[in-house]
Amino acid sequence: MIVQTLVENAVKHGVGAIRVPGRIEVNVEAARNRLRIEVRDNGPGFEESAAGVFHQPGEGHGLRNIRERLRGYFGDAARLSVARDGTPASTVVAIEMPRTTQPLEVAP
Repeated sequence: MIVQTLVENAVKHGVGAIRVPGRIEVNVEAARNRLRIEVRDNGPGFEESAAGVFHQPGEGHGLRNIRERLRGYFGDAARLSVARDGTPASTVVAIEMPRTTQPLEVAP
């Protein structure tokens, strides 16, 4: 469900806001005990979109829900990052978390 939310955001706030062909990439990498999921799009990023809406990294219900879900399962062992990659210009939303089948015990 987390990946679905990231892809929907890439469509809505990314490629849906441009007139050139849109591109969304989903990359998953498992290394040792970590899992990294990355969703990249060639949309306008955090700049003003064609609709005049200013996008801030980390704002909105979808990303907030993902952060809360990751925190609930993994505490400080997981993170969500939003960045702009300049070559080629892309927005990159990445999740890094422990590679496990069981949630970690997290203190409230």
